[in-house]
Amino acid sequence: RKGTTKLALYGLGYIRDARLHQMFSLKGNVEWARPEDKPGFSSKSWFNTMLIHQNRVHHSPKNAISERYLPSWLDLVVWGHEHECLVEPTEYGDFMVSQLGSSVVTSLIEGEAKQKQVMILEVKADLDVPDGAPMWRTIPVPLETCRPFKYKQIALIDFAKLSKDDGGLGPDFVPEAGVNAGLGAKGKKAGPAKHEQWVTTVLERMVHELIAEARAPYERRGEEVPLPLIRLRVDYSGGFSTINGQRFGQKFVGKVANPNDLLQFFKSAVRRRKEDAAENGDAAAREVAVEDIIGNPTMQDQMRIEQLVAQNLTTGLQLLSENDLSNALDDFVNRDKSALENLIKDRLKETQRFVEENAADEAERITAGNAKDVTENVEKSIAEAVQQRLARSGATAAAQAAAADDNATPANGTAPTAQQAAQQEKEIIEQRRR
Repeated sequence: RKGTTKLALYGLGYIRDARLHQMFSLKGNVEWARPEDKPGFSSKSWFNTMLIHQNRVHHSPKNAISERYLPSWLDLVVWGHEHECLVEPTEYGDFMVSQLGSSVVTSLIEGEAKQKQVMILEVKADLDVPDGAPMWRTIPVPLETCRPFKYKQIALIDFAKLSKDDGGLGPDFVPEAGVNAGLGAKGKKAGPAKHEQWVTTVLERMVHELIAEARAPYERRGEEVPLPLIRLRVDYSGGFSTINGQRFGQKFVGKVANPNDLLQFFKSAVRRRKEDAAENGDAAAREVAVEDIIGNPTMQDQMRIEQLVAQNLTTGLQLLSENDLSNALDDFVNRDKSALENLIKDRLKETQRFVEENAADEAERITAGNAKDVTENVEKSIAEAVQQRLARSGATAAAQAAAADDNATPANGTAPTAQQAAQQEKEIIEQRRR
């Protein structure tokens, strides 16, 4: 307490995600203590903030903590452990969530390439309404002393289609495909890698561009430039071969901080399979999870709920996603008998809001024409709103698939896959506003 401003701080250090998930799954296992109401000390006059350090992105049904487990009377949740900096508070139900991310680059993934920031939280009691909610705001502060890091993903096939004057292989280039892609005559493994010199030239040019981009802010401020971290993720599908990463990196010794792992090779077909697996319920992850839940009745019930939804209740869903329905059923069974009703109301309100926003922006188009045209335009606007609503869940599934990628091909040209942060996570989380 400072003056008339009162702050209640709830801290939760790291607990194994599966254990904490199980504790939150059953009503009564976790108790929350709130300041009691006293004359001049209304519980509503406290600013309630929580610090949590757990996985936020779901890779399997029980290895992350959902915001829905947290009480609605919280005002601000500061989420740690995740890499990406999403410092601007975003709304989740009745409270706001700020994900600060790491203060330095800890992994060469896309989420780490965004501007590193910290946050100053200001809280002040409302003197006009002493027993009411306090006023608060957050002030992001960019960190300017972090080692610069630039990340870019490219597909060699896109560059190959350019004209030779623009650095491509010309319009006559035809990518290889199928099981014989990358093989030489009579199905034998090709000797010299095709277009290896061209691939090296393209990647060198891209790395030089990323280095210049990383150095620019420091040079504008007239400061000494630390060696930047550079990661170039390269899709080499289409018959191209990888190049030796360590030999390639030797050209940039003294120019970058990570010359030995500048490049990360992958094939887009692998990524598509992983995304398809995520969209189909991430069956592989669930099979692995079965081993962990044997002998645990609570988690077995949760798995049965998810299987029931995935197998029988996903066909024809429009306003709800599979994750929505699975979480609501879990809440209905273990915690809140009104969970399904509340979910439907919330999703209906969100869709109605999208319809209203679209109607406001395109009122002239929707109301143009005769009565039949207006009806068709309104139906189309509603359908677009439903797709906007479902895009949130679809983007989350794709993000989880990207985050679940393995390490990429090393410098010797073998073919493990890559680990990639969730793409456009900020946009995904902002779409979760209610």
